[in-house]
Amino acid sequence: MGEVGEAKSRLRRELLAKRCRITDKADKDAAILAKLLALDEFANADLVLTYVSVDSEADTRALITHCHRIGKAVAVPAIVDEVMRFYLLTPADELDLSDLRLCERTLCVVPGVAFDNNNQRLGYGGGYYDRFLAETTAPMTTVGLCYSELTVNVPTEPHDECVDIVLTEEV
Repeated sequence: MGEVGEAKSRLRRELLAKRCRITDKADKDAAILAKLLALDEFANADLVLTYVSVDSEADTRALITHCHRIGKAVAVPAIVDEVMRFYLLTPADELDLSDLRLCERTLCVVPGVAFDNNNQRLGYGGGYYDRFLAETTAPMTTVGLCYSELTVNVPTEPHDECVDIVLTEEV
């Protein structure tokens, strides 16, 4: 692992610990969701690709519920043979394993440990989203959700993909 890779690993450990100590997550999650739902890119999207939040990640479960309530298609990732693929998630929380075709108006909510003011992303180190975003030819808007405490200068490598928009709870 090179110097930048080591710096990313150190920063990832520090910020994951910091994220676990954030106490007012429910209010922050609500503010982030409100900003996401107010985006024209969300309103115009026919399909929303999103991770299912776990542990201390910025919440996406309310987003998924909202999308289902208004009839917007939602797809979530799964790793199959070391490749990340997205599958439609039904309102009954069942995965449709048929091939998903990305449409022209797709919004992709991208997870990250941290983001910066240049829309660079510090992921979890597996490279799945970097590869997916680099290989996807369908036009889509990418959005990172992040608590403001985790907006830091992110060290990058040539293979790192940035997002189009970063949303925090702050105005």
